[in-house]
This record gives sequence, structure tokens and C-alpha cells, in this order.
Amino acid sequence: YLVPEIGPETRFALSSDRFARQVAEAVADGYVTRPVLVGPVTFLALAKGTDAAAPGTRPLDRLDDLLPVYVELLAALRAAGAQWVQLDEPALVSQSLGYSDDELATAAARSLDVLTASGERPAILVAAGYGALSEPAWRALAASAAEGLAIDLTRGGVPSPVAGLDGKVIV
Repeated sequence: YLVPEIGPETRFALSSDRFARQVAEAVADGYVTRPVLVGPVTFLALAKGTDAAAPGTRPLDRLDDLLPVYVELLAALRAAGAQWVQLDEPALVSQSLGYSDDELATAAARSLDVLTASGERPAILVAAGYGALSEPAWRALAASAAEGLAIDLTRGGVPSPVAGLDGKVIV
């Protein structure tokens, strides 16, 4: 399958406002929407480096460069009428991406700190399906300001209680 190629020369930017326009159209027609995006951690964790990337450079190292684009997209979706946005983060349950559980949890915590800090955004539901969350990822998601968490109880099971779940929607 095709994956993004990311290197030091890669510039992150929204290429179109099409997605926000589609949400606005659906809302105008009376539909309740919950746009679904590939989360920033998964987007980068599944990417590969370009030939121009220095040895040892990994796409997840570009997280801070990518997050402003997600902030911009979330603001556009909010302006279009989206009340919730779902960020799919299956990388947080993967064991085959070349990143440790702690690295992925730290990246998830960082991304949610930035994304939830914006006042002009919809509520965020982070979905981590297809397996069990690691303890570090579960703690990071629970401690975040994301309003909702979706977990896989079929393949994952019920995680242990952790601080930060009060007031969150759990799916």
C-alpha cells in the first residue's frame, strides 16, 4: 500500500478546503456529522522517510511541524459546523511500526496537548481500535483533554482504571 514519504524537505499544509465544505454542506442539509481523520501520530508512524532524510531520522520526529496543520483543519471543521471530530490512532495499538510504546504514548500526549489547546475546535474523540492499548498510551489518552476515547473491547479488553477519565465519553 502507499504511504506518505516524509523528509526534511516535506512541507505540511492543507491542500484544499474540500473536506470542510463537505461537512458544511451536510450540516446545512440537516445532518449531524462526525468527521473522521487519520490521527497525526498514526499518519507519521505509518510514513516512511524520503531519500533526502538523514539516516536515523524518523517521520514521527516531524510531529511538531505537522500539528499546526491539524489545528487549522480542526478550526475549519468547527467553522463548518462539526461538533465532534474523530481522530483514528491505530498506531497506538500496533507493535510493528518501529516505535516503542513509550514513544507513541509521548507523541499522542504531545499531539493532544496541542490540538486540545485551541479554542476553535470541535470536541475530539480519539479512536484506538484493532487491539489493546499499551499502558503508557492508555494513561496518555486518559490524561489528555480529549473529550472522548474509543477503545476496542473485542481485541483489547477493558483497560485498568486510570486518572483522567472523569467527564470523558468512553466508546
